[in-house]
Amino acid sequence: MKKDILSNRQEAFVQNLILGMSQREAYKKAYGANYSDNAIDTKASQLLKKDKVKNRYEELLKKVKEQTEETTIMSAKERMEWLTDIIKDNTKEIVVKKSKKGKIISEAEIKVVSPTDTKLRAVEILNKMTGEYKTKIEGSVNVEIRLEDVL
Repeated sequence: MKKDILSNRQEAFVQNLILGMSQREAYKKAYGANYSDNAIDTKASQLLKKDKVKNRYEELLKKVKEQTEETTIMSAKERMEWLTDIIKDNTKEIVVKKSKKGKIISEAEIKVVSPTDTKLRAVEILNKMTGEYKTKIEGSVNVEIRLEDVL
């Protein structure tokens, strides 16, 4: 068996940790252990300290973090599209009507019309994103060159 490959139970333990279980819960579920909680805690801690288990855990944790970032952080293009939608009044909102008991009676999608100042701000932000605003810097520099410094 290759050194970096985990057993099925080790992989299950790591997967359970990634799902948010405590080390104790993850170990119990993966190994079906009937030990005392203290014994399970010790075994789970020792297992997670093994290089191949720890490396696999960190690898999966990194993947989860990357996937989360991909779904939550807007790309520059997505931000530009969203700002454009604001300017063109292409944004929509869902309005939900509920009864006194909290039961949904109806849902409707309505068009959002942005105020002019919001549209102007969106244009300003888009212009900054695309480099439309260039800062012109003017100044003067006085330089004194002496012949003896050059020779």
